Amino acid sequence: MSDFGIETRSTGVNPDGSIRFGEDNQVYVRFYRGTKRDNFRSQEAGYPIEVGIDLVEIRQFGEKDSTIHEVSGRDKARWPRHWAAYEQGREQIGDGTPLDLLFPKNPEIVATLKANHIHHIQALAVLPDSSNFAFAGEFKKKAIAFLDGIGKGQKFHALEKRAEVAELKNLELEDRLKALEAALASSKPNAKE
Repeated sequence: MSDFGIETRSTGVNPDGSIRFGEDNQVYVRFYRGTKRDNFRSQEAGYPIEVGIDLVEIRQFGEKDSTIHEVSGRDKARWPRHWAAYEQGREQIGDGTPLDLLFPKNPEIVATLKANHIHHIQALAVLPDSSNFAFAGEFKKKAIAFLDGIGKGQKFHALEKRAEVAELKNLELEDRLKALEAALASSKPNAKE
């Protein structure tokens, strides 16, 4: 809380004055090679000299504005998979369920979403309500419903697995009971003796 009773965390600014980015599952991250002017060497040489640097672009899903800055150790630690993919020259798309499963007959929707850096259903489900492209709200609802269905399916399969385990335990107990009954029957003195 600030001196004025305002919660500074809700503004997107940390108490130390640095900007707080969105949650990792709500942002598109891309490392890439860029350049910056080396002012000292440029001044010495009398002409502009550019040096290569690693940059990171951070964008909220569905937003057109992004933040770009020189890569720091913090960026590498925050997104280690993306950084490793960049270093290896691979595409830096997060893990998730392919959009093609949600829109199998609409490749144009998939292409539009990918052009907006939304590459999987999980990213679409956390799209901010302020997104600035057509039908974003409708697509988001469809993604949430899809993921809810998957969640219910997972719960069903977990319940089904528990039922199978319980049935196996019951069969094992029945076998033990039969073995005990047989042992008991064989240990009883014969009634004719």
